[in-house]
Amino acid sequence: MLQAHSLFSELESTLTGGSDSQRFTILRRMTDLFLAGSNNYTDEHIAVFDELISRLIEKIERQALIELTGRLAPVDRGPVNVIGRLSRDDDIEISGPVLEQSNILTDIDLVEIAKTKSQAHLSAIAGRKQIGEPVTDVLIDRGNSDVARKVTANTGARFSRFGIARAARRAETDEPLAIAVVNRMDLPPELLNHLISKATATVRERMLANATPEMQKRISHVLSAISSQVARSAAPGGVQPRGGTMLRQDPARLKNRISQSVESRDAEELIDALAIHCEVPVKAIKDIVQQGSDEGMLILGRASGMSWQELQGVLSVIMPEKTKSPALVKALLDRFIKLTPANAQRAVRFIRTSSAKLSDELKKLV
Repeated sequence: MLQAHSLFSELESTLTGGSDSQRFTILRRMTDLFLAGSNNYTDEHIAVFDELISRLIEKIERQALIELTGRLAPVDRGPVNVIGRLSRDDDIEISGPVLEQSNILTDIDLVEIAKTKSQAHLSAIAGRKQIGEPVTDVLIDRGNSDVARKVTANTGARFSRFGIARAARRAETDEPLAIAVVNRMDLPPELLNHLISKATATVRERMLANATPEMQKRISHVLSAISSQVARSAAPGGVQPRGGTMLRQDPARLKNRISQSVESRDAEELIDALAIHCEVPVKAIKDIVQQGSDEGMLILGRASGMSWQELQGVLSVIMPEKTKSPALVKALLDRFIKLTPANAQRAVRFIRTSSAKLSDELKKLV
């Protein structure tokens, strides 16, 4: 009988009058005894260990708890109450190993912890080999950027429809998260299309570079569809961007075309290249230039990932009056810096579909 083991009588005396070192020694020996036979013990035996170790750890020092959690975390059959107590400890060195490894914790346990504990606790949960949908929902909804990226990149994490949609929305303004999201094989086609359509040319390049071969095919297919759609939207304006599809698939060549157009001061060629780069109709850019909407150009530059130096060169060709003095340039730079990519991309969606007076409407949007 387990109760007859000498350790159990030692435990009673140690709990009442023993020192910290004696309790540490008893805990270590009791853990050894449990691990030696955990696969063969009955549920009743495990319950006895659970009760006694639970009593012991209430009067034990931190280092002993850290050692205990490291030893119990990988065990498939373990003391449920002890694991539950360790997993809820505010000290991540104590709770972390069981949060990341223990199969004894249920989705209910993990959801409760994810809703109440620190980002370090959420990060540990995000590293589990298998994560259920209810847990993933909380990690995506409450976790910081690092947690969201970690759980999204975890192939053992299952996402609900809500969870994957939430991750895709967050990815619109988080490049590393976007790369992780597009690599998920369970990402619905409509969310993949939406996410890629929101991404800048630079982010799309990185998505392709970091994608698996199968996902590269899916991304390339979406990019081709986007290119065709933009080409069709440009047609009513009377000007079709030259070589649009090919250039979109070769970002370096497209950037070179923009740079050469700035250097040669070729406004028509520059507008044509910008329409491809920013994925808007040629007519929309011509309307922005005609209305003298520096707001529109700042939006296009920020949303498409252009640097300030690149955008300043563009403005010097198609809106030279906006850059004729250092004071004007500084004012534009200040507004460019304050404009967030998220607001810029929201305004670009309006530019793609509107033929109204752009200047006033864009100021309202951003």
